Amino acid sequence: MRGKILFAVALATGVGLCARNAHACGQGGSYAGAYAALAIGVLAVGALDVGLTLYDGGSAIAQHRQSTAYGVVETLVAVPQLAIGIAGLTQSGHGNSGYFALYTTWMALLTTHGIWTIATAPRATTATVEGPEPRAEVPRSAPEPALQVGLGPTYVPLGQDFQPAFGLVGRF
Repeated sequence: MRGKILFAVALATGVGLCARNAHACGQGGSYAGAYAALAIGVLAVGALDVGLTLYDGGSAIAQHRQSTAYGVVETLVAVPQLAIGIAGLTQSGHGNSGYFALYTTWMALLTTHGIWTIATAPRATTATVEGPEPRAEVPRSAPEPALQVGLGPTYVPLGQDFQPAFGLVGRF
């Protein structure tokens, strides 16, 4: 899995290096380089989405539980695409709304699975630093909750404007 993530990062870096410099007053020439970089980026993200979906399916068949890090990566990859799909559904005409509906459903499933993976990860993968053992003479009144994740409204500042959104917080 680590190799796949490193490959995706290297591919994204390569796509970023392919972009051409901007020229003022229409002297930039054709947009072929920008479209090629966009096409490579779309193909890379699409391949990553297909890979995540296939890995999720294989893990479900083998009854293997992924780590918290996998859930975080899956959520970080799928949430922006879910937003793009929702925006496409609201802006699209009647001719291509079926494609956006399928894409949005796919990304919603990946997002849901990522959040579910984070929430239900085994305790051994969520603890980064082990604390001291509790004293035997101090009785605990209530068990410590296993799930320490919250979803709540927030806003994202964009210069002088801001956009409302949802934020995921917790102890991973």
